[in-house]
Amino acid sequence: AVYVADGITWNWDGTRWSLLSTSDLPRTDWQWSRLVFDADRGKVVLVGSTVIPTTVNQVWEWNGTTWTRIPTIAAPAFGAASHVVHDRAHHVL
Repeated sequence: AVYVADGITWNWDGTRWSLLSTSDLPRTDWQWSRLVFDADRGKVVLVGSTVIPTTVNQVWEWNGTTWTRIPTIAAPAFGAASHVVHDRAHHVL
């Protein structure tokens, strides 16, 4: 399991939590965020919204070492009640 809080990334191996990263993700006020594993590409994807100083929807990928912000053509229309899932049949999130 991967857990993200305040820009810090943790991993749960079934016994204990390990610190994976303290950088890459912005340490900002995330209004909300969701994590999902993209099994097709073997990456954890974070979608969420920050307040810096206005609402900014963002998409990030974790490759096991580094978070990378994924540019989007238009800001995704997410909201605090949103959920993210991997659709294995259609190969999309």
